[in-house]
Amino acid sequence: MSDKERAHYIIDQMTPEQVSSFIILFGYIDSPVPNSETLEAIEDHRAGNTESFSGSTEDFMKSMLEDE
Repeated sequence: MSDKERAHYIIDQMTPEQVSSFIILFGYIDSPVPNSETLEAIEDHRAGNTESFSGSTEDFMKSMLEDE
């Protein structure tokens, strides 16, 4: 069985809700190539050059507004 045939088989076994989630998850594949700013952010993330935040969304938004 080829990979494509296997993928079709797996999708055929999914519930409609699972198919919707699959489309959301993998739908970006048909999207255009990310711009240079997005590619740079992806590379930063992969290199571990990222920041993390733990706390509420409200506290996060306050901290973002304070940085401006």
